[in-house]
Amino acid sequence: MEKALTEIADYVVFNGSVGAMVGDNAIRADIGEKVRLFVGNGGPNLVSSFHIIGEIFDNVHIEGGSLVNKNVQTTLVPAGGAARTETDLFWEDRRLGLSTRRSNQAYRGCCHGDSRTQG
Repeated sequence: MEKALTEIADYVVFNGSVGAMVGDNAIRADIGEKVRLFVGNGGPNLVSSFHIIGEIFDNVHIEGGSLVNKNVQTTLVPAGGAARTETDLFWEDRRLGLSTRRSNQAYRGCCHGDSRTQG
């Protein structure tokens, strides 16, 4: 309970577990393919400033709803909330990192994910 009260997480993860979206488990996409990511933030209190390192989202459905922002680099995913993002990948044979932009977590090995393009 003490960690919950201080909001110091041991892990902040993509897809439910540490390493679930890296290496052999990285998202794979062909060049020009539309990639949709449905991002939920289980909270309870930390927000996520979600983005794909090296990409711009073509569309972001704010909080997973019908309101759409276009050409967005980073989107806020509130605690207990969600977002749906879409982007067309145009980079050949490249690793793109997924990030919550919470540097204090990343330095502790948290919140890493990969997307890989293939040509």
